[in-house]
Amino acid sequence: DRNDFADTKLLAHELVHAFQDDELGDFGVLTTDSSFAARALTEGEATLYEELVAAEMDGTVPQDLDWEAHYERWVKGLRNSLPKQKSTFYAVNWFVYPLGAGMLTRAWLDGGPAGVRNVLAAFPSRTLDFVANHEAFTPGTSPALRCRVVPPSQGFAGVGADSFGALQFYAFLAAARVPEQQAWKHAEQWRDDLLWVYLDEAEQSVVVYWRVRLSSKAQAAAVVDAIPSSSERTLEAIGQDVLVRGSNVSGHVDVGQDDVVCDP
Repeated sequence: DRNDFADTKLLAHELVHAFQDDELGDFGVLTTDSSFAARALTEGEATLYEELVAAEMDGTVPQDLDWEAHYERWVKGLRNSLPKQKSTFYAVNWFVYPLGAGMLTRAWLDGGPAGVRNVLAAFPSRTLDFVANHEAFTPGTSPALRCRVVPPSQGFAGVGADSFGALQFYAFLAAARVPEQQAWKHAEQWRDDLLWVYLDEAEQSVVVYWRVRLSSKAQAAAVVDAIPSSSERTLEAIGQDVLVRGSNVSGHVDVGQDDVVCDP
Protein backbone atom coordinates (compact mmCIF):
# COMPACT_ATOMS: atom_id res chain seq x y z
CA ASP A 1 0.00 0.00 0.00
CA ARG A 2 1.14 3.51 -0.75
CA ASN A 3 2.07 5.66 2.23
CA ASP A 4 1.75 9.29 1.16
CA PHE A 5 3.46 10.57 4.30
CA ALA A 6 6.55 8.37 3.90
CA ASP A 7 6.63 8.84 0.13
CA THR A 8 6.50 12.64 0.45
CA LYS A 9 9.36 12.62 2.97
CA LEU A 10 11.42 10.43 0.63
CA LEU A 11 10.62 12.69 -2.33
CA ALA A 12 11.78 15.74 -0.36
CA HIS A 13 15.03 13.97 0.55
CA GLU A 14 15.77 12.98 -3.05
CA LEU A 15 14.81 16.41 -4.42
CA VAL A 16 17.45 17.97 -2.17
CA HIS A 17 20.01 15.58 -3.67
CA ALA A 18 18.89 16.61 -7.15
CA PHE A 19 19.45 20.28 -6.30
CA GLN A 20 22.82 19.43 -4.76
CA ASP A 21 23.95 17.89 -8.05
CA ASP A 22 23.44 21.29 -9.67
CA GLU A 23 24.56 23.59 -6.86
CA LEU A 24 27.35 21.96 -4.86
CA GLY A 25 30.80 22.16 -6.32
CA ASP A 26 33.43 19.45 -6.44
CA PHE A 27 34.80 18.70 -2.97
CA GLY A 28 38.19 17.94 -4.52
CA VAL A 29 40.45 14.96 -3.83
CA LEU A 30 38.98 13.17 -0.83
CA THR A 31 40.35 10.83 1.80
CA THR A 32 38.17 8.35 3.67
CA ASP A 33 37.90 10.99 6.40
CA SER A 34 36.92 13.91 4.17
CA SER A 35 34.64 11.64 2.08
CA PHE A 36 32.66 10.93 5.25
CA ALA A 37 32.47 14.66 5.94
CA ALA A 38 31.24 15.38 2.41
CA ARG A 39 28.56 12.68 2.67
CA ALA A 40 27.53 13.93 6.11
CA LEU A 41 26.92 17.35 4.58
CA THR A 42 24.94 16.13 1.58
CA GLU A 43 22.93 13.48 3.45
CA GLY A 44 22.58 15.80 6.43
CA GLU A 45 21.03 18.55 4.31
CA ALA A 46 18.65 16.10 2.62
CA THR A 47 17.66 14.65 6.00
CA LEU A 48 17.11 18.11 7.49
CA TYR A 49 14.66 19.17 4.78
CA GLU A 50 12.99 15.76 4.87
CA GLU A 51 12.38 16.32 8.59
CA LEU A 52 11.08 19.84 7.97
CA VAL A 53 8.62 18.53 5.39
CA ALA A 54 7.45 15.91 7.90
CA ALA A 55 6.92 18.62 10.51
CA GLU A 56 4.91 20.65 7.99
CA MET A 57 2.70 17.65 7.20
CA ASP A 58 2.21 17.04 10.93
CA GLY A 59 1.26 20.68 11.49
CA THR A 60 4.19 21.04 13.90
CA VAL A 61 6.32 24.14 14.36
CA PRO A 62 9.91 22.92 13.77
CA GLN A 63 11.32 25.26 16.39
CA ASP A 64 9.14 23.53 19.01
CA LEU A 65 10.64 20.08 18.36
CA ASP A 66 13.37 18.59 20.55
CA TRP A 67 15.92 18.13 17.79
CA GLU A 68 18.76 17.42 20.23
CA ALA A 69 16.92 14.45 21.73
CA HIS A 70 15.92 13.20 18.27
CA TYR A 71 19.47 13.04 16.95
CA GLU A 72 20.82 11.78 20.28
CA ARG A 73 18.46 8.77 20.11
CA TRP A 74 19.47 8.13 16.50
CA VAL A 75 23.20 8.22 17.25
CA LYS A 76 22.76 6.13 20.39
CA GLY A 77 20.91 3.48 18.42
CA LEU A 78 23.71 3.28 15.86
CA ARG A 79 26.33 3.12 18.62
CA ASN A 80 24.49 0.33 20.44
CA SER A 81 24.23 -1.76 17.29
CA LEU A 82 27.76 -1.20 15.95
CA PRO A 83 29.59 -3.91 17.95
CA LYS A 84 27.09 -6.49 16.65
CA GLN A 85 27.74 -5.67 12.98
CA LYS A 86 29.75 -8.00 10.75
CA SER A 87 31.78 -5.03 9.49
CA THR A 88 32.07 -2.08 11.83
CA PHE A 89 34.01 -0.26 9.09
CA TYR A 90 30.95 -0.40 6.82
CA ALA A 91 28.34 0.12 9.54
CA VAL A 92 29.93 3.34 10.79
CA ASN A 93 28.99 4.99 7.50
CA TRP A 94 25.35 5.20 8.67
CA PHE A 95 26.44 7.89 11.13
CA VAL A 96 26.52 10.40 8.26
CA TYR A 97 22.75 10.87 8.59
CA PRO A 98 22.26 11.90 12.23
CA LEU A 99 25.66 13.59 12.62
CA GLY A 100 25.29 15.56 9.38
CA ALA A 101 21.64 16.43 9.97
CA GLY A 102 22.36 17.38 13.57
CA MET A 103 25.02 19.88 12.53
CA LEU A 104 22.89 21.38 9.77
CA THR A 105 19.74 21.48 11.91
CA ARG A 106 21.56 23.61 14.48
CA ALA A 107 22.68 25.88 11.65
CA TRP A 108 19.09 26.08 10.34
CA LEU A 109 17.68 26.90 13.78
CA ASP A 110 20.27 29.67 14.20
CA GLY A 111 20.19 31.17 10.72
CA GLY A 112 17.62 29.48 8.51
CA PRO A 113 18.61 28.34 5.02
CA ALA A 114 21.45 30.88 4.98
CA GLY A 115 22.92 29.22 8.06
CA VAL A 116 22.84 25.87 6.28
CA ARG A 117 24.53 27.35 3.22
CA ASN A 118 27.29 28.79 5.39
CA VAL A 119 28.10 25.35 6.83
CA LEU A 120 28.05 23.75 3.39
CA ALA A 121 30.41 26.42 2.06
CA ALA A 122 32.82 25.94 4.96
CA PHE A 123 32.96 22.16 4.30
CA PRO A 124 34.06 20.67 7.62
CA SER A 125 36.51 18.10 6.29
CA ARG A 126 36.98 15.80 9.31
CA THR A 127 34.62 13.34 10.93
CA LEU A 128 35.87 14.70 14.26
CA ASP A 129 34.10 18.00 13.51
CA PHE A 130 30.75 16.18 13.37
CA VAL A 131 31.43 14.11 16.50
CA ALA A 132 32.48 17.26 18.37
CA ASN A 133 29.37 19.11 17.19
CA HIS A 134 27.14 16.27 18.37
CA GLU A 135 28.88 15.93 21.74
CA ALA A 136 29.20 19.73 22.18
CA PHE A 137 32.93 19.93 22.77
CA THR A 138 35.75 21.82 21.08
CA PRO A 139 38.65 19.58 20.03
CA GLY A 140 42.05 20.70 21.15
CA THR A 141 44.71 21.23 18.54
CA SER A 142 47.72 19.03 17.85
CA PRO A 143 50.37 19.30 15.13
CA ALA A 144 49.38 17.60 11.88
CA LEU A 145 51.19 14.37 11.07
CA ARG A 146 54.16 14.64 8.72
CA CYS A 147 55.95 11.34 8.31
CA ARG A 148 58.64 9.51 6.39
CA VAL A 149 58.00 5.84 5.70
CA VAL A 150 60.55 3.13 4.92
CA PRO A 151 59.14 0.25 2.82
CA PRO A 152 59.07 -3.10 4.65
CA SER A 153 61.77 -4.62 2.43
CA GLN A 154 62.90 -4.85 -1.16
CA GLY A 155 60.05 -6.02 -3.35
CA PHE A 156 57.40 -3.94 -1.61
CA ALA A 157 55.92 -0.93 -3.39
CA GLY A 158 53.53 1.66 -2.06
CA VAL A 159 50.06 1.14 -3.50
CA GLY A 160 47.91 3.43 -1.39
CA ALA A 161 47.74 6.15 1.23
CA ASP A 162 44.80 7.56 3.13
CA SER A 163 43.48 9.28 6.25
CA PHE A 164 40.68 7.36 7.97
CA GLY A 165 39.41 9.85 10.51
CA ALA A 166 37.89 9.66 13.97
CA LEU A 167 34.91 7.45 13.16
CA GLN A 168 36.87 4.82 11.25
CA PHE A 169 39.24 4.81 14.22
CA TYR A 170 36.16 4.19 16.38
CA ALA A 171 35.18 1.35 14.03
CA PHE A 172 38.68 -0.15 14.30
CA LEU A 173 38.52 -0.08 18.09
CA ALA A 174 35.05 -1.65 18.09
CA ALA A 175 36.23 -4.38 15.71
CA ALA A 176 39.09 -5.06 18.12
CA ARG A 177 36.49 -5.66 20.86
CA VAL A 178 37.23 -2.50 22.81
CA PRO A 179 34.02 -1.75 24.80
CA GLU A 180 31.83 0.59 22.76
CA GLN A 181 31.73 3.51 25.21
CA GLN A 182 35.49 3.34 25.63
CA ALA A 183 35.98 3.18 21.84
CA TRP A 184 33.78 6.27 21.37
CA LYS A 185 35.73 8.19 24.01
CA HIS A 186 39.02 7.28 22.35
CA ALA A 187 37.62 8.44 18.99
CA GLU A 188 36.82 11.83 20.52
CA GLN A 189 40.56 12.18 21.24
CA TRP A 190 41.58 11.55 17.60
CA ARG A 191 43.50 14.47 16.11
CA ASP A 192 45.03 13.16 12.86
CA ASP A 193 45.99 9.94 11.12
CA LEU A 194 47.85 8.70 8.07
CA LEU A 195 47.78 5.21 6.57
CA TRP A 196 50.13 3.59 4.04
CA VAL A 197 49.69 0.30 2.17
CA TYR A 198 52.62 -1.64 0.68
CA LEU A 199 52.38 -4.67 -1.61
CA ASP A 200 54.88 -7.31 -2.66
CA GLU A 201 53.04 -8.52 -5.74
CA ALA A 202 55.29 -11.51 -6.36
CA GLU A 203 54.78 -12.84 -2.83
CA GLN A 204 51.21 -11.52 -2.48
CA SER A 205 52.26 -9.92 0.79
CA VAL A 206 50.61 -6.78 2.15
CA VAL A 207 51.90 -4.53 4.90
CA VAL A 208 49.90 -1.63 6.34
CA TYR A 209 51.20 1.16 8.58
CA TRP A 210 48.66 3.36 10.32
CA ARG A 211 49.83 6.25 12.49
CA VAL A 212 47.10 7.81 14.63
CA ARG A 213 47.72 11.03 16.52
CA LEU A 214 45.71 11.43 19.73
CA SER A 215 45.25 14.30 22.15
CA SER A 216 47.92 13.15 24.63
CA LYS A 217 50.52 10.53 25.50
CA ALA A 218 48.13 9.09 28.07
CA GLN A 219 45.48 8.55 25.40
CA ALA A 220 47.97 6.81 23.11
CA ALA A 221 49.09 4.51 25.92
CA ALA A 222 45.46 3.72 26.83
CA VAL A 223 44.67 2.66 23.26
CA VAL A 224 47.69 0.37 23.10
CA ASP A 225 46.72 -1.15 26.45
CA ALA A 226 43.18 -1.77 25.20
CA ILE A 227 44.10 -3.78 22.09
CA PRO A 228 46.21 -6.95 22.24
CA SER A 229 48.86 -7.42 19.58
CA SER A 230 49.03 -10.55 17.45
CA SER A 231 51.29 -12.13 14.85
CA GLU A 232 49.48 -10.08 12.18
CA ARG A 233 48.98 -6.81 14.07
CA THR A 234 50.99 -4.78 16.57
CA LEU A 235 50.37 -1.47 18.25
CA GLU A 236 53.05 0.82 19.62
CA ALA A 237 52.66 4.08 21.53
CA ILE A 238 55.10 6.75 20.32
CA GLY A 239 54.51 9.96 22.25
CA GLN A 240 50.90 10.94 21.60
CA ASP A 241 50.72 8.68 18.54
CA VAL A 242 49.72 5.07 18.09
CA LEU A 243 51.47 3.20 15.29
CA VAL A 244 49.52 0.19 14.05
CA ARG A 245 51.39 -2.29 11.89
CA GLY A 246 49.46 -4.99 10.08
CA SER A 247 50.28 -7.69 7.57
CA ASN A 248 48.96 -10.91 6.10
CA VAL A 249 52.44 -12.39 6.69
CA SER A 250 53.97 -12.99 10.11
CA GLY A 251 57.27 -11.26 10.75
CA HIS A 252 56.49 -7.95 9.06
CA VAL A 253 54.93 -6.27 12.10
CA ASP A 254 57.61 -6.26 14.78
CA VAL A 255 57.41 -3.45 17.34
CA GLY A 256 60.41 -1.14 17.53
CA GLN A 257 61.24 -0.83 13.85
CA ASP A 258 62.18 2.64 12.58
CA ASP A 259 59.85 2.28 9.62
CA VAL A 260 57.52 5.24 10.19
CA VAL A 261 59.18 8.39 11.51
CA CYS A 262 56.99 11.43 12.10
CA ASP A 263 57.65 14.99 13.16
CA PRO A 264 56.72 15.78 16.77
